[in-house]
Amino acid sequence: MLDKRLEKKIKLYYILLNIKTTLIWCAVLIPMAYIILSFIDDTYLEAKEGYFLAMIVMITLIVIYVFLAIYASRKTANMKKDPDYQEIENKISSVFIDKYDEDDEVSLVDIHKATKASKNKDIDVFKIFKIKEPNITLYILALVFIPLLIMITLYLPRFITHKGLIDQKTEKAAIVIDDLKEAFKDDVYQIYYDDPREEYYEYGYYFSAYMDYEMDTYLMVSITEDGIVDYLSYYIDVDPYADTEETLTFIQDELDRYYTLLEKTDLDDKFKVRPELTDAFIEGFREEYGTGDATVTVSLGDSYMAYNAYESEYGDYGTYTYSITNYNY
Repeated sequence: MLDKRLEKKIKLYYILLNIKTTLIWCAVLIPMAYIILSFIDDTYLEAKEGYFLAMIVMITLIVIYVFLAIYASRKTANMKKDPDYQEIENKISSVFIDKYDEDDEVSLVDIHKATKASKNKDIDVFKIFKIKEPNITLYILALVFIPLLIMITLYLPRFITHKGLIDQKTEKAAIVIDDLKEAFKDDVYQIYYDDPREEYYEYGYYFSAYMDYEMDTYLMVSITEDGIVDYLSYYIDVDPYADTEETLTFIQDELDRYYTLLEKTDLDDKFKVRPELTDAFIEGFREEYGTGDATVTVSLGDSYMAYNAYESEYGDYGTYTYSITNYNY
């Protein structure tokens, strides 16, 4: 039988021999876990800043595991110089000296090979000395999962908080889009929109309402991820060579069609001001219209109206644009 001191030493060496490789792999696994969790935090939960505490904890865990790996490697490499090790080997030899040839080696190193002597497979050191064999599987699982659990525990409250914020933003954006859908769905040819409830978009969402089959005349609303209207634009397809005055009347009529529907919404009042062609725009339009390539732009503070026409091998095109931008959100 062995005393408690030698029993603990056998267990120590046995554990170190079996876990030193695991310690090295864990030192690699920890930063990988940090990278994956940070990627989730940044990409899917839209964290605006890095998580400094998690980085410090990650570095600390790596240092601890590297230190333990070095300790285990040095300790097992030099164990034959340990007087306790020599005493253990002497006791092992005294037990088996009569049973095996003198050339047979039964040493503590054999414990690393599932406690079986390399030439004598029926020898189990732990059973011979009636020592409870350490459960190496539990040690390895603990070494792998404890740092992972620490990292996950650090990030979990952050994930929950960010997910809650995203859900709030998503719902605000969805309410705006629902409002626009209800106002336009029965009176336009087609509507298209991003659905915040189906997929979250960091860059925001778009709603478009098309008046006719050609889908060249439409209204577009840009909504931020926070559910705030970023800008609203009218796009009206214009014949670049029709009668000038008739075209001006046509543009105003199209603007009024959209404005009538827009009045039904709960958008901010700045987006529900009736868009009227200004004198400056009308003057510039009369000068440029029908001349082929033409550009007329009038700035109105946080909005602008413009007419652009161009000729190409595929045809002649003209577009009137009126856009209101929300600079104050």
